[in-house]
Amino acid sequence: MEQCEAHLSHAGNNHFSLIQDFYKSRRAPLFRLLEVLPIRSSTQDTTLESVIQFLLEHQGSRLSHLPMTVLEYPGTMSEKTSSAT
Repeated sequence: MEQCEAHLSHAGNNHFSLIQDFYKSRRAPLFRLLEVLPIRSSTQDTTLESVIQFLLEHQGSRLSHLPMTVLEYPGTMSEKTSSAT
């Protein structure tokens, strides 16, 4: 049964558990890379830049998941007062 569960956890398109295990021991070098490598979008979509900034702001956190606020109406006053807490 254990082998079956192990197979099911890696079957399909779910590679998250593999990525998490790989990067767990490489966390510090990954953050150093993000700090020194200026990653900029080549389009108007700056989502990746925002995600990188969010990660850098929370790099000291040891939580398994980061709490965050989802903005329903970007650019509104509520966005300006919302924060990732």
